[in-house]
Amino acid sequence: MGIHLEKSAYLALAGNFLRSNELSKVIDVVKEMVKSQHSLGVYHGAMLIHMLGFGRRPSLAAEALDLLPDDQKGLSAYTALMDVYISAGSPEKAMKILGEMREREIMPSLGTYDVLLSGLEKTSDFQRETSSLRKEQKSLVASTRFREIVHVEDKICM
Repeated sequence: MGIHLEKSAYLALAGNFLRSNELSKVIDVVKEMVKSQHSLGVYHGAMLIHMLGFGRRPSLAAEALDLLPDDQKGLSAYTALMDVYISAGSPEKAMKILGEMREREIMPSLGTYDVLLSGLEKTSDFQRETSSLRKEQKSLVASTRFREIVHVEDKICM
């Protein structure tokens, strides 16, 4: 309609559509929000991906990730989408998202490993990957014990 709203109005509208389970309309709201140059932010972006995925709409969750600006496609958004795919029974898509994350040089958190391992352990197709991820997770645990600064996105994914 050509009406430009404040960020809070877009978020309220998206929340209303989420509650009424009109999930494709949520994506329309986010598209308009992006056109109006409002940002979802890291937290809201990850929560939206999570909620769309658990509304049994993993394709909409993936679309939500694509709508995020590159600087907000971070650890929490990728981990949320991996969780969506694991829950949907698509561990191969979750592993593909891990690959994309690594290409962007985003390091997995302990929460990311927990999400992946919980899903991969249920299938025999990814035994080698599961073993490798478990070793990476142990290495991360050992190195984070001495880390004083924990980034906000790591806290969201823990």
